[in-house]
Amino acid sequence: MPNLNEKSAVELAEKYIEKYKLHSGKLDFKLQEVIFCPSHPYFNNEGIWEVYYDVDGWDDLDHSINISDTEEIVLCVSTVFYPIYLPQEFKIKEKKLSKKEKRLKRKEELHDYTIDSYASSSKYTCIYVDFNEIISDDCVLLSQKSVKLDFWGNPVLLQEGLKIIGYMQDENADGTRDDLIVSGTCMRNTTDNFSYVRWLLKFDSEIYLISDMQKENLNLFL
Repeated sequence: MPNLNEKSAVELAEKYIEKYKLHSGKLDFKLQEVIFCPSHPYFNNEGIWEVYYDVDGWDDLDHSINISDTEEIVLCVSTVFYPIYLPQEFKIKEKKLSKKEKRLKRKEELHDYTIDSYASSSKYTCIYVDFNEIISDDCVLLSQKSVKLDFWGNPVLLQEGLKIIGYMQDENADGTRDDLIVSGTCMRNTTDNFSYVRWLLKFDSEIYLISDMQKENLNLFL
């Protein structure tokens, strides 16, 4: 029995369309049909609602709003050509610098050891992990649910084999922000421990401080 019904699925789709102004302009997009797939092969066999829209007289504007039934959240918009995922909502705000940081910036000695630059340039999804929840030499707890927000605030559907950059905010010995980062692969929790956790992140690399990566000129995550 699905959590949503046709009405609630359409309501979620309409809110998403309004939020991102997908149907703004002169074209008249109309709701065509609503389909529920209890085990969608493209979405890790999750229950998915597909809310279809189209414009009369056009053969290349039909698209669907794909909604997770278990998480009750929009995952992406699919067209006939390719999936268009949620727009990046994260906006980098200019942080207030301390007097020491301003002085270092003037001397061009202020370094950026945050995840921000990697999230902007990496081809892999950047997702927060808590390195205090490492359960083995090469594995950390990732998520209790199948959808987890990435660095930008966009929902990511977790699935077996998904490449991920795991990160956690940290500081170095000087008290300067210096984030931890690791390359890993998403995998189902098939262990006997932490059965309430559905997904794990298996490490493909060592856990690095970003400052150490820059010193060693490593680009494992780009």
